[in-house]
Order: sequence, then structure tokens, then C-alpha cells
Amino acid sequence: MSDDTAMMPISATRQEVSAQPQVMARVLAELGPQINELAAAMAARQISQVLASGSGDSWFAAQAVQLAWEQYAGVVFVPLQAYEYAAYGRPGVDARTAHFVISSSGRPTTTWDTLDRALASEAMVIGVTDNPAETNPFVAKPPIALIPHGAKVGWP
Repeated sequence: MSDDTAMMPISATRQEVSAQPQVMARVLAELGPQINELAAAMAARQISQVLASGSGDSWFAAQAVQLAWEQYAGVVFVPLQAYEYAAYGRPGVDARTAHFVISSSGRPTTTWDTLDRALASEAMVIGVTDNPAETNPFVAKPPIALIPHGAKVGWP
């Protein structure tokens, strides 16, 4: 199959991977003030545990940043599969917990259930999504939403 007819062409994946430094620079520049406010709010609440829930790529993204959170922020970081948290919750979630609930698309999945369960807890809940629609629950429901405006054409 050629890239011309492929649903997720490898050439697009190569371009997306090589553009990651520029994309990260753009996202950090755009969200910098909001990230600084979030960091100050987390410090004020003395956050000691950070959870991040998602499915598929969103869950993998959470796993990818675990070491950075633990080494540089000095907090316990737990990446959770969204279904796991939606079904079972997590012991020890309290006001000193921050919970990033991630859904790039915002489409209906068990991540919606995870968001609702997180919002019913004492945790500081942050929605993370690439879909800025006001009807997207990851924008509409949590008190804080980060929208990096990511997109992909190539492979996940």
C-alpha cells in the first residue's frame, strides 16, 4: 500500500515525529501562562500526588511523563488506564491530589466516566484535550482545562 492511499501514512508519521521539538515549543509558549497559574495553584494546595488517566495514546502519554514528574516536581505520579480508575477509583485521593484526565478527542469513552469520578473526589481535576469545543466535557466540566491543539495524520 502506498502512502497515497494509506489511512495513516508513514511519511506523515516521520514528519510529525521530527516536528515534535517545534510543536512542544509552540504549546509551551501558548499555554505557558496557564501552566504557571496551574503550578502556583498546585503548590498552594501542597499537591503531593498526581494522577493522570486516559485511554490509548492518552494513557501512553501519561506513562511517558511519570519519571519527569517524580524527578523534577518531587511528587508521586501514577498513570492510570481510564477504565481502571472509572471502575475502581484509587485509594488515597484527597485534596492534595491533582488528577489530569486526558482525552485528545473528547469523544465518549470510559474516560468520560473517569472524569466524572475524579470530579466527585477532593482532587484538583485538570482536563487535557485537543478539542476546544464548549460541549467537550474535558473543557466544560473541570475547573481547569489545558488545550494544546494537537493533531495527527500519521500513526498513533
